[in-house]
Amino acid sequence: MTLFPVVDYASHPGFTGLGPTKDDPAADSMIAEIETAYAQLCERAELSAEQRLLVFERQVEPRIDSLLRHLGETAAPGFHRFTTNAFLAARQSMRDYLRVRGRDRLAHNSALKALSSADLSRLENIRRDGFVTFQDSAAARDIWCKTWLERALLRVRKRKAPTRHCVMPLSPTSPGAAAAERAAEKLGLRKLAESYLGKPMEFCYAALDHSHDGQNWHESCYGDVGVDTAKTVYMHFDADCDIIKTMLYLQDVGEEDGAFHFVTGSHAWERPQFATAVQRGFDSASSDEFPLTEDKLDYLTGYYRPRFKQPEHRRNLLTLPAALRGSTHFGDDLLDGSHLSDALLEREHAFTGPAGTVVMFDGSHGIHRGGQVGRGGTRWAVQIAFRAGTTKKQPFWRRIRWAGKRRVLRIRDVIRSLRQLQETT
Repeated sequence: MTLFPVVDYASHPGFTGLGPTKDDPAADSMIAEIETAYAQLCERAELSAEQRLLVFERQVEPRIDSLLRHLGETAAPGFHRFTTNAFLAARQSMRDYLRVRGRDRLAHNSALKALSSADLSRLENIRRDGFVTFQDSAAARDIWCKTWLERALLRVRKRKAPTRHCVMPLSPTSPGAAAAERAAEKLGLRKLAESYLGKPMEFCYAALDHSHDGQNWHESCYGDVGVDTAKTVYMHFDADCDIIKTMLYLQDVGEEDGAFHFVTGSHAWERPQFATAVQRGFDSASSDEFPLTEDKLDYLTGYYRPRFKQPEHRRNLLTLPAALRGSTHFGDDLLDGSHLSDALLEREHAFTGPAGTVVMFDGSHGIHRGGQVGRGGTRWAVQIAFRAGTTKKQPFWRRIRWAGKRRVLRIRDVIRSLRQLQETT
C-alpha cells in the first residue's frame, strides 16, 4: 500500500438508509484546488516556514473560506456551526504542518551531528518503518517506583469506572514525570526526535496508561445495525503533527495484554492533506459538540467517537463531500474481511516484550493503536511525547526557583491525591 486508506461511508451498513448522498461538483472542484495549492506550497523548499505561512494566508485560506461558505448554503445551521469549528482546527493543523514538516526541515539538520552510530541506525529504522524499538529495563523500574501514587489513583478509577479510559497525565511536579524525562534524555529520545523532524524538540508530557480487560469505550459503534466491533478497531493517526511519541512498557506485555500496534510504513503513505486536516478538525471540535465526563477523558455516550455512534450525526456526515467524511480513528469503520481491513492487519506489527520495551513512533502520520486486552490481561505503560519547539536552556536562577517551587507543589499534589484515595476507599 502507498495510499492512505479511504472509507466509503455511503456504502457502509451503518449509513444505509440515512438519506441520499448528493453529488456536489462545485465543492469537489474547490477541494481539489485547495489540495493542489497546499501540496505545491509544501513542496517549495526554498521558502522558510514563516514565508510558507504567509503564502498559505494569501493563496490557500481564501479558497477554504469559499468552500465553507458554499457548504453553509445547504447545511443545517447546527451542523454548519460544527463544520465551521472543524475548519478552524483544520487551518491550524495545516499551519503546524507547514511549520514543522516542510520540505526544508532536513536541509540543515544539526541534530544529526550529535548521534552515535547506534542512534543513526535507529533513525534509519524510524524513517523507513515509522517506528524504532529498543530496551531499557532500568528506566521501567525507576518510573514504576516513582509512580506509586498515580498507579493507586488509576486503580481507584478502574474500580469506579471499569469501562472507561484509565490514563493519567503525570504532573510536572511528579517524581514519575521527572523519571520519564530522565529516561528520555538517557535513551537519547529527544535527540532522535530532533533528527527525525529536523527541528528542535522539547519534552511535552508523560502520561501513565493502565489498559485492562474491563474497558469497552471503543466497542460497538454500529451495534444498532448489527455490525460487530471491527478487527481493526481503534486504528488511528494522531492529530498533532509536531509531536513524536514514545511508548515505554512498565511491566511485561504479552499478546493478551493490549500490546501497542503500528502499521509498518504507513507514516509514508500519500494522503490528501486538506481532507486529513478537516477530519482531524471534526475530531477536535467534537469535544465542544458532545458532552464529556467530568474528568474529560470520555464522552457521556460511553463511546469515544459520538458522531459515528448516533444515526442523526451519521446523516449529517453524509451531507459533506465524500473527500471530507471520515475520522482520524477510522479503524472502527472498516468491515471485517474487506480488502482494506485485511491489508492493514497484514501489515500491522504488535510490540510484545518485557518491562522496559521502548517504542518511538511517528503517531501523527503512521497508523497505530493500543491492542485489545484479553481476559485477565493488563498493560501498564508510560507514554512520553516531544513537541517541536525551543530547547533554549533556562537561566540558572530560574531553574533553582522552579526546583524549590516544584517541591512545594509536589507536597500539595500528594496531599490532594491522598485525600482523594481516602474518599474513594
